[in-house]
Amino acid sequence: MRKPVILLATALSLAAVVPPGEARADGPAASPASRLEGTYAPLNAKAAQAGIEAAVESVVQEMNFIKRPFARSKLLDTNALLSSVRFQFQGDQLTYTYNGGHVIRLVVNGPAIRWKSPADDEFYETKGTLAGRRFTLSFKGEDGSKQEVFELGTDGVTLVYQAVVTSPQLPKALRFTYTLKRK
Repeated sequence: MRKPVILLATALSLAAVVPPGEARADGPAASPASRLEGTYAPLNAKAAQAGIEAAVESVVQEMNFIKRPFARSKLLDTNALLSSVRFQFQGDQLTYTYNGGHVIRLVVNGPAIRWKSPADDEFYETKGTLAGRRFTLSFKGEDGSKQEVFELGTDGVTLVYQAVVTSPQLPKALRFTYTLKRK
């Protein structure tokens, strides 16, 4: 009967080492949102732009020569290089600002919102999910879908951006990746 009393006394004394409500020496772990929050720009804008253009060419080269210039133009317009990206969180509300003022506001891990793209003036069902260091924006429209994945590096400075565009009008998915860096 003495062992449970000793164990209880030991547990209570250990609990008293860090009083409730006080921070421990190592502090609380940063939330995924707070780690991602900030402003980013391409690490190498010329290389990133060249990668987008090469990926678009890879897709459109398999298309009919009549459709090819229209598809190329639309894909380049709707997949412009992210020259700047800013993530601002207020609770579970995200304000995502890109390329000098285009804004998407949504609830992270919440329901999809209806968003009008300034690139093509079309509406998309848009949803944002955050899991660990990975933030995903999903867009679904009448002509197809796009998924943008932002993964924060373990250094907390680099942000790898990956995009996948699918459409029944494309012979294959458009895929490209580049790296952004925290300003």
